[in-house]
Amino acid sequence: MSTEKDLAEVRHAFEVYTWTKRQIAELEEQQKEARSVIEEHMGDAEAGYLDGRKALTWTYTEQRRVDIVMVRKLFPDMADACTKTRHIRSLRVVEDE
Repeated sequence: MSTEKDLAEVRHAFEVYTWTKRQIAELEEQQKEARSVIEEHMGDAEAGYLDGRKALTWTYTEQRRVDIVMVRKLFPDMADACTKTRHIRSLRVVEDE
């Protein structure tokens, strides 16, 4: 099986992929900045209104997660027995590396 492939036949798809990837990164940065402004303005408030209607809520939630580092430290055999290994394939644009 070949480990390399010429992308000339799918150049347009590659260009669309890399362009949209850059656009998404830019939009995510804009969203992050806007969220920061909103959060600062909200302070301790849990609801925000625009034109008399509730536009957003900002509430606390509690998340509980297993601390896998601690489990491995305290119960290494159990951690190994409960660990699943997955093989995934990642698509990365070379210029991003």
